[in-house]
Amino acid sequence: MTVDVERAQPSIGLNGRLRGQLATLSAGRVLVIGYFASWRCGVVVGDFSISWRKAAPGPGYVELTPIEAVPVYADRRLRDVLRRSNPELWPGGVFSRGTPSIRLALPEQWIAFLEGPTVMVRREAP
Repeated sequence: MTVDVERAQPSIGLNGRLRGQLATLSAGRVLVIGYFASWRCGVVVGDFSISWRKAAPGPGYVELTPIEAVPVYADRRLRDVLRRSNPELWPGGVFSRGTPSIRLALPEQWIAFLEGPTVMVRREAP
């Protein structure tokens, strides 16, 4: 049996400093991976957004493989970039200690995603 790579589930790693802690951080909530993007000076810039929610998000999200028994959902538009970039959850930063962050082994996949047609609707100048 062959696996359809284009439909394969993204695999999200877990940094060693987070191992064994994710379930405690979740406190029974689900981890939701989204993104934000903005059109600035002719370029789209953006980053991932990670949040905890009490329940699964709506239809714009896909369920990924749980990590340490914590349910994980991602914006469906992120599925391919997550699958191709070898993401890993890391401990949160100074302002978000209770929420992990994402680092990509192949960050060029993020740049390609931001340049793609589904990121945001671009308006032509009048």
